[in-house]
Amino acid sequence: VSAISPSTGSTAGGQTVTITGTNFTGATSVTLGGAAATNVVVVSATSITATTPAGTAGIASVAVTTPSGTNTANTLYTYISPSSVTLVSSANPANVGSSLTFKATVSASTATGTITFTSGGVTLGSSSISGGEATYTTSSLAIGTYAITASYGGDTTNSTATSNTLTQKVTRILFTDNFDSGPNSLWLNKLGGWSASGGVYDAAAGSVFPMANSLLPFSLTNFSLHVETTKVGGDGGVFFGAFDSQAGNTKVDGLLLVIRPRFGDIYVNPIVNGSIGSRIVSTSLSAAPHSFDVSVTGGNYVVLVDGVQIFNFNDSTFSTGQVGVYDSGNGALGFENF
Repeated sequence: VSAISPSTGSTAGGQTVTITGTNFTGATSVTLGGAAATNVVVVSATSITATTPAGTAGIASVAVTTPSGTNTANTLYTYISPSSVTLVSSANPANVGSSLTFKATVSASTATGTITFTSGGVTLGSSSISGGEATYTTSSLAIGTYAITASYGGDTTNSTATSNTLTQKVTRILFTDNFDSGPNSLWLNKLGGWSASGGVYDAAAGSVFPMANSLLPFSLTNFSLHVETTKVGGDGGVFFGAFDSQAGNTKVDGLLLVIRPRFGDIYVNPIVNGSIGSRIVSTSLSAAPHSFDVSVTGGNYVVLVDGVQIFNFNDSTFSTGQVGVYDSGNGALGFENF
């Protein structure tokens, strides 16, 4: 046996290979690393095709047995473990100008070599693998959305692999609150006795009319928002373009994203002069905790639930205003990571 092509393959086996040598006529078996190959076909005295068996990562001797005997051991074939790569970032969205780290983890902890990080096919940088991981840190990404991947070049016993595509957002963060130490003082706890416990923000009395609400004290026009809910059976939501419509803070007007896992739906409707208007969009929502991402640009609203877009609509009723959260009397949602 003088050669085998391809000379590397997966430890799972199943690869069609061509073995080259001499005196193959009458060959009765082919083995790789001592394991029998299948679908062996003696094409000629100098060529055999076969399907590789499963094997362990590393060098495997290719042996052909004929009536004249078996060839001596060799190092012609290498089994390579299939690899996979997972990719995460230290913050998503990330604040523009701040340090952002991407971490790639190769499935084989013994993997060596490098990971190349790319954005939309453009290389950001490469890092050496240590303990199955490689990181790349940058603070130079401008405001925008990036498709980040991490590619592993492989080594002698592990195959090449490319990660999932990570959709990384970079923005200018105006406000953030994880509620771990109570609510941020900027919240205007206007109705419903809001408080935070264990990183969860809720109203004590959700049944006030039109609903218990807590708003931030600044107006926004073009922005994005992320918030998570923790309760399976809650009923509440998020205000956009909100403002006090009556002295005494008893009514709030605005566009309302109504989140109701308790009733199995999510929808958007306006509140004008304290009156709830007709639904603009609506769809179902499972009874579970969820994450919500909303982008508002020039009256266009894009709403994602658990990373999947559910709404894309236009409404210019409330072109600017405050943002906030609310609970109804049917059960608090349990807001976190706003």
